[in-house]
Amino acid sequence: MKKIKILFIIIFLMIFSACGTPHMEELTYNNEKPNYIKTDELILEERYAPSDFVCIGDKIIATDSKNDCLLIIDKDFKKIEAIGETGNGDNEYINPRGIQYFDGMFYVMDSGNSRIKIIDSNFEYEDEINLKEIVFNDPSSFLDDLAIDDNGNIFFTVNAKFCRKDGKLYCIENISNEIKVLMNNCTGIVSAYNNKIYFTNTVEYIKNRSASGRHYIYEIENREIMSLYHLPDDYTPVSIYVNDSGVYCLSMGYSEISKTNIEERQVNTLFSEPPDFNDSKDKEYAAMSIDDEIIYLLENVSNVIYKLEPR
Repeated sequence: MKKIKILFIIIFLMIFSACGTPHMEELTYNNEKPNYIKTDELILEERYAPSDFVCIGDKIIATDSKNDCLLIIDKDFKKIEAIGETGNGDNEYINPRGIQYFDGMFYVMDSGNSRIKIIDSNFEYEDEINLKEIVFNDPSSFLDDLAIDDNGNIFFTVNAKFCRKDGKLYCIENISNEIKVLMNNCTGIVSAYNNKIYFTNTVEYIKNRSASGRHYIYEIENREIMSLYHLPDDYTPVSIYVNDSGVYCLSMGYSEISKTNIEERQVNTLFSEPPDFNDSKDKEYAAMSIDDEIIYLLENVSNVIYKLEPR
């Protein structure tokens, strides 16, 4: 009788675990030659240090985490302007990271001030969301990326490479303004499209420390993980963007931009530039933004923003 009870418990746990586990999807990689090339570039002065950016109209709006400001860059690369300064006031920042544009407003992850700052199209302070209730175990952890779905719910991540307890994916519900944890033990980047959230982990935790490791695209709907898409090991995605044609990922590990067609489970490499081991200054691609068919790509060793277009 005791053995039967134990067997019943094991079967129950197996069923419960299966119901709570998202479906794993394997991706097929197309080996065709990448069809995007560099067509222009903006070599930034050493004093600038962009972290993330979005394309709106004829401008690129970037956060500068080193100088605690926003950079307003013309898409023709002829003009760049810095707005804001260090501090905790209306037009001030400390370590700004992710930036998104939603419903006529810019949402900026003002990490050092533990807030999401909302500014209008003229870059004037409109409002803010206080995130001071989020306390970190490690002083090197910081608020990082954010995305906003069609209903105005805000999803954001924590960069926690040295403390897995700090690494979480959060959601701020638009109606209640309540901050909820969607995922634990994760560090990564997030994007919103068609009322779905796409999250990809930049690292894998081994014990408490981070390593390149295994990577996935998480497809989240109604705050539940619906599917997992397995990326190559050591892919190290550092930027993600989603539109009608697919999920774009920038890989620091592979020095490439790929596009995944979720319906077909097909991955195409759009741009690839493997490291040149004869070059003393290795490239490190850190962020991207997509405007129609044009891709803007940040390389932060040489401090250059590239414009990529189809061949």
